[in-house]
Amino acid sequence: MKIIKFILLVFVIVLAIDYFGRSPLIKEVAELKKPIGFEVVNIDSIVQKYILPGSSKEQVVNRLKSYGFEVLEESPVPGFYFMDILKDKCDQCSDIVVGVYIFKFLYILPAYKISIDIGFQDDHAIFISGGYVQSLP
Repeated sequence: MKIIKFILLVFVIVLAIDYFGRSPLIKEVAELKKPIGFEVVNIDSIVQKYILPGSSKEQVVNRLKSYGFEVLEESPVPGFYFMDILKDKCDQCSDIVVGVYIFKFLYILPAYKISIDIGFQDDHAIFISGGYVQSLP
């Protein structure tokens, strides 16, 4: 019985550390209604409170990393280019950064994902968009 109590205590402590260690952006998104299936919850207004238009690319990358996001400046898939997708949304953008944060269930299974697209012109953020989705297995 003591072993079970100890395991539960460790689990609660780990969950508390995870929650309190999250950035304000992540906490704010986590409080939203959870997306279901292929639903995408628009989080543009939340993201724009933390990533300001006019920010330099370096500032944006550093801020996203400090918030716990994985930052992609190039697509990990050969032949797939972020700029191709961004051109549909921002024809004035000449560069893009994508930030991804994955909420994991019990630290193992991906449960939900935040994806942020930031387009730049002359090293200044001019397009900021975000979505909150369910990660499908």
